[in-house]
Amino acid sequence: MKILPTEKVNKVIELADAVAKLARNYEESSAIPGLKDSEDIAHSVMQHLEDLANPDNPKYELREYIDKLSNDEINELTALMWLGRGASNEKAKDFPNLVNEAKKQKIETSYIAGKVPLAQYLRAGLKKMNLSS
Repeated sequence: MKILPTEKVNKVIELADAVAKLARNYEESSAIPGLKDSEDIAHSVMQHLEDLANPDNPKYELREYIDKLSNDEINELTALMWLGRGASNEKAKDFPNLVNEAKKQKIETSYIAGKVPLAQYLRAGLKKMNLSS
């Protein structure tokens, strides 16, 4: 990675872990064991929107943090996420191509922040790049 410092990746991982923990806690404490009908879906959507508007919520914090990254940093973060996901068995040497693909797609914050296993993807990407601590 040329632009995005590892410290910023680690902050995104920290925030993504908090979002994942919140999601697990919500699922465990929810009276809605699964989405069964339109009322349950509406409830879930409303909860998500409320979370995004609440500055004390990890979802809000994650989106705000990513929003403050430069376009070049977002492209590298996306490439690192894709590398860690490994859907096409990418290797560290493929990172520049992944960055170029991210530039072409003009990635938005919601695409990155919406990945449930974001922290896992980024940790795996760092590991492939030999940047994990």
